[in-house]
Amino acid sequence: MAIADRPVPPSPAAEPAPARSRARRPAPETPSRRDGAVIAVRPVDAAHGVIITVSGSVGAPDATELGEHLRRELDREPSVVVVDLSAVPACDRAGVEVLSQVRDRARASGIALHLVHLGAPDARAWLAGAGLL
Repeated sequence: MAIADRPVPPSPAAEPAPARSRARRPAPETPSRRDGAVIAVRPVDAAHGVIITVSGSVGAPDATELGEHLRRELDREPSVVVVDLSAVPACDRAGVEVLSQVRDRARASGIALHLVHLGAPDARAWLAGAGLL
């Protein structure tokens, strides 16, 4: 019975998750590109889909990276891909071309592609001009 009275040291799994996850994430002050877009990919298991959130202006290097993320996700054959563009004030021709190519590939594969949160008037304008709306 003395065993029950001894304190049990916490196991490594009992550590709070936020402390460990903060150590793995890059600091917000050190993005991979200072002026470039930031792209985050989040799987949605319940819908067998993925949400890709883009923030910042999309230039040519960002378009290449965005295209890689989108193509990788389409290769996984999800049922739906949602691209959140709410924080994209501008997108150059390369970014628009990537979105157009991905839209065509998604259609051909039977994958639903949704561009969402198009609140910025400039974003709506460049998407509409490219025929993506």
